[in-house]
This record gives sequence, C-alpha cells and structure tokens, in this order.
Amino acid sequence: MADTTDLKHALSLTLSVILVFLGEAGMLGLFRRLMQLPRCPLSLRSRSGEQVPSLTARVARASNPGGTTAIWVRDRLDGLWNDEDFAGWYPRDGRPGLSPAQLATVCVLQFLLGLSDRQAAEAVRCRIDFKYALALELDDPGFHHSVLSDFRERLAVGDRADRLLDLRAGPTQGRRARA
Repeated sequence: MADTTDLKHALSLTLSVILVFLGEAGMLGLFRRLMQLPRCPLSLRSRSGEQVPSLTARVARASNPGGTTAIWVRDRLDGLWNDEDFAGWYPRDGRPGLSPAQLATVCVLQFLLGLSDRQAAEAVRCRIDFKYALALELDDPGFHHSVLSDFRERLAVGDRADRLLDLRAGPTQGRRARA
C-alpha cells in the first residue's frame, strides 16, 4: 500500500513540475502565433501494449546489470498510461504523431533525471536504457526536442493533467506482476 501512495505522490509531483515548465511551452505557442507558422495536425499513432524488442532488452540488461532509472520505470510502471488515454487530444486524421504514452514516459524520465528537452531527446536517440523504457528498437532515430514542449502544451489544456492522474490513481492495481 505504501508503494502505491509513494508512486501517486511521485507522479503528482512530477506532473506538477512539468506544468511549471509550461510557461516555456506557452511562449512557444505565442511565438508560433506571432510568426504565423502553420501547425500540421497530428493524429494518434497507438503503440500501447508493445513489448520491448528482444535485442533492446538483451543489450540494456547486459550493459546495465544494476539497472538504471529508465529501466526501473519500464519494469515497474509499464502500462502506466495507454495511448487511448490521450485519444481526445488528437484529431482522427493528420500526420501520425509519436505515441503520447511514450512522450509522457519521457517527461517523467526527464523530470526524474533533471534533463532539458534537448538532453531528453538526445537520451531517447542515444541511450539504450531509454530505448528499453520506451520499447524502441536500438536503431530508432528518436524525435526532435521541440516535440516535448508541444506535448506539454497539449497537457496544459483544461484539466488534462489532472485527468491523467485520476486515470492512474491506482497504477499498480490490476497491473500484471513483474519479476
């Protein structure tokens, strides 16, 4: 029971800190409006439920036998969010976007490790443990760092962050057991 309470507190704190950074994300929106840059609509590309590719898992475990924060997050919090939890944030048609559940996981890792957007995007591109945490192939190219501020903009709309926390008020309840 204490683990669930600690996890709820950590997630609440993490999302609260992410929302503090939304001032920066708000500036990006203002800049776009001032520059009148078109924004290409993104549709949801669901990746929920994907398993870590076997090569990624083997290399991550071999290169980090003691584990890392990213490996811990995947092993213990896998399935914390599903892409379907974000379905209302994206139009049905448009260019397929990145998995919002993966982006939420990157934001949690970014906070836990004290990374900037650029550092977090580089970690997704270069770090094996991040690829493991996100269930990516080792040769996955990652994404541009601006995707994280765009995601935080979507998170800041209305009460979305609160609804995500409400969805996962009991993240370990009903989840499959992990070894």
